[in-house]
Amino acid sequence: MRWVGIGRCRATTTARSTTAHEPWLCSTNSTISPYRAHTLDSIGYSLHHLKRYAEAAHHYKQAIGVYEALGDRYYEAETLHHLGDTEAAAGNAIAAPAAWQQALTISSRLDILR
Repeated sequence: MRWVGIGRCRATTTARSTTAHEPWLCSTNSTISPYRAHTLDSIGYSLHHLKRYAEAAHHYKQAIGVYEALGDRYYEAETLHHLGDTEAAAGNAIAAPAAWQQALTISSRLDILR
């Protein structure tokens, strides 16, 4: 694997790999945009429901990185919540509450819990 911009991208693809549809997400020329972040979040959501939890978590973490770079705290918190749900479904008893706590901390600072 190689590091390119935000997140980790695979240098090669396989038929089963989720990166087969992601060349624009991993491109060094791609810009940090909300569209990219929303796409990563949506891919994570789909993978979660296919019970491909490790891949889902990977995409959620990439989306969180983009939201952080954009300064979009609302969607960062929402995606952290999704990540927590995925970690819980995967049986990760430490990672799930940590993600949920981060989401709660950000949400409370945004005053969106009222």
